[in-house]
Amino acid sequence: MQQPPDKGFFAYLLQSCPFSKKVAKFLSPSQKKWIRRNSDAFHTIREQYDWPTFPIVFYNGELLGGSEEFIDLVNSFEE
Repeated sequence: MQQPPDKGFFAYLLQSCPFSKKVAKFLSPSQKKWIRRNSDAFHTIREQYDWPTFPIVFYNGELLGGSEEFIDLVNSFEE
């Protein structure tokens, strides 16, 4: 399983999830990993990071949260 990098953004995104698609628009291909619902990766990632929903977004290697936290942080950069 791909680990979040120490610098920048990285996200585990759920296919067919509108919140994941919104976050994906801001990320390059190397900054995201698409996951299918009910796959082994889906369950492993949720358990490993103890986050109940997708997307699961990291910033500088630390769990940031979901789409709301990501969008709030991106918006703060624009201010």
